[in-house]
Amino acid sequence: MLFHSLDSTLLNTIHAGTGRPPNVRGVGDELKEVHAWLRGVLEEVRTHDREPGSALKDLRAHCTGFCKALGFHHRGEDEGIFPVVAQRFPALAPALDRLSQDHVVIARVLAEIEAIDDPARSRAEFDRLAALLDEHFEREERTIVPVLNALGPVPGIY
Repeated sequence: MLFHSLDSTLLNTIHAGTGRPPNVRGVGDELKEVHAWLRGVLEEVRTHDREPGSALKDLRAHCTGFCKALGFHHRGEDEGIFPVVAQRFPALAPALDRLSQDHVVIARVLAEIEAIDDPARSRAEFDRLAALLDEHFEREERTIVPVLNALGPVPGIY
């Protein structure tokens, strides 16, 4: 099922209100779960885009939902997670700046995709977005997952 709206928090959408997912040891592991979910939603959008008869307006609707979810996720990192990590681990500031710069580039690509009127071009841009996100998520997971897991649970979440 494609993601259409942000009716509840991202974590509740992912875990259907079941609380902490199985095998998640810390906030870093939760971040990896969110990344896996976002990758899956993007793949659903890309797959739908390739179905015969898929209309550009359908693609735009699915893209809008995905774009909102991804923007929500990146704002949460830029305004919540990254400042906490930077305060506790100042040596990571350059890596966190790079990750925030990635967010700007990704937001620009999302805006470009939303403005496309050509289905063939939109497919190519979604492929480009998928490659950018894979690289970004891998860099982010290498950089901050161990640190986030060391920080323990976030108050008010678990």
